[in-house]
Amino acid sequence: MNNKIFSVAVLTAASILFFCACNTRFAGEKQAVADKISETMGDVQKLTFNTFEQVGQTTVGEEIEMRINLFKTKLEQDQKFFDMYTAGGVLGKASQKKDAIERDQLHLTQLDSIRNVLSAAQLGAIAYKDYKFSATGTLKDSKLEARDWYAAITPSGEVLSLVQDPKKLHRGLGVTIPGYKGMFDEE
Repeated sequence: MNNKIFSVAVLTAASILFFCACNTRFAGEKQAVADKISETMGDVQKLTFNTFEQVGQTTVGEEIEMRINLFKTKLEQDQKFFDMYTAGGVLGKASQKKDAIERDQLHLTQLDSIRNVLSAAQLGAIAYKDYKFSATGTLKDSKLEARDWYAAITPSGEVLSLVQDPKKLHRGLGVTIPGYKGMFDEE
């Protein structure tokens, strides 16, 4: 009988600890998301997260590879338009595409250089983590219902992206690559 009571007590304690851990899990990320929602939509009152889960993460090296692939795709498209405009005698547009091709090639070279300069540890560092959440709250006199929203958050707690469409979550997140912003300052 004592073993059953002890087992029930241990299971109850374990359940309470698990519930508390789940409740405080992602506390920093939730606060960062709440702050970002308030910043973009106005003062949010009583924001309650119904769900909040990590659905992915991206390393700096993976982000570099994604950006390289994007610029390769852009280069191919710009080259096709350049060829089409050149063949059609639309020299002004062809000149614009030639400039775009040169920029694409420069960005690819710069990204490759960044990748080669970074150490294995830097390339393996987490650039951002992806979260999916649902929340409810009050905006002045209206109700906020955020169902199946997504956020990309840096390890330091900066919300880089807050969207409803997961396809748009990683747009513009090259900023997590050291030196990436500087690539565009010269333009």
